Amino acid sequence: MLAIYFAHIKMSAIMKRIRPAHRKTFVFIDASNIRYACRNSSGFEINFSKYIAYLKRKYKNLVEVRYYEGISNNDAKKKKYFERLKNEGYIICSLERKAYVGKAKFKIYSCCNCETKNSVQIQSDNVKLKSNVDVYLASNMIKCAIKNSGSIHIVLVSCDGDYAEAIKDIIEINPESFVTIVATPRCRKNNCLSSRLRVLRCEFSDNVMLMNIEKIKDIISSDKKAHKSSNPPSLAGPHEDGVSYR
Repeated sequence: MLAIYFAHIKMSAIMKRIRPAHRKTFVFIDASNIRYACRNSSGFEINFSKYIAYLKRKYKNLVEVRYYEGISNNDAKKKKYFERLKNEGYIICSLERKAYVGKAKFKIYSCCNCETKNSVQIQSDNVKLKSNVDVYLASNMIKCAIKNSGSIHIVLVSCDGDYAEAIKDIIEINPESFVTIVATPRCRKNNCLSSRLRVLRCEFSDNVMLMNIEKIKDIISSDKKAHKSSNPPSLAGPHEDGVSYR
């Protein structure tokens, strides 16, 4: 038992000496999620052309950068935008957006004079566009951990707590892996960072790091001209693609 314990301590020490920037690095970007979080929580527009240029400079062993976002079938402008990102080095992982209609809500009210009960509609049908790219992204991260043994580095760019279980699975599959979560910081107003991601850095301190995306804000943010040319024509809102911050 002592031998196993000291072996684990030795492995942890070795892993700490291998800096994330020197490992094989795989980047997974939940585009709608991080775009919305940067805009509403940190007050800037992320420029994905600048971001991939930053990643190429930062990580010497960058293997791939995957960009996940839903798209409507007839969205020609978004398809053109995806082609531009592809030419810049992104692997585009998109799913078709589908409309999900929430049923209208009704409430029963009684007339104060005759006590007749009436059904009154209090909320109309609610239509949301979703493509469930989070499931697509999570499954690809786990596949990455299975296919690539050793001290790999996975970068998740998202604030969504739904990825917490996938990160735990990655560490279980490959204990030598290191995961960097790039997200907006926790704040009182318009917070987007899930508490489920924050606790991972304490639970798996040897394998998980939480990076504040505001630290590279000046490098990756859009100016007015870049906003027109380098960001998609239609930006996702809080409910598009099922954006979640639980």
